[in-house]
Amino acid sequence: MGNSAWQIFIALAPTAGLLFIFYLVIKGILEGDRRERLAHAQWERERAARSGDGAEQADRPDRSDRLDRSDRSDEQTP
Repeated sequence: MGNSAWQIFIALAPTAGLLFIFYLVIKGILEGDRRERLAHAQWERERAARSGDGAEQADRPDRSDRLDRSDRSDEQTP
C-alpha cells in the first residue's frame, strides 16, 4: 500500500506543479492589469488637474449627461 501511494503521488506531482505555475502566471497578469488601470486613472486625474478647463469631460461625457439628453428629447415631442 505504501509503495502505491508514492506511485500515485509521483504520477500527480507534475500536473499539480503545472497547475501551480499556471496559477502564478494568471495571478501576475491580473495584478499587473489592476496596477496598470490604477496608474492610468492617476495619469488621467493629473492630466485633468493640469488642464483645468474640463476638456476631458467634453471628450468623455458621463452617464448623467446621456440621461439628461434623453430627458430633453422626450420634452420636445409634440
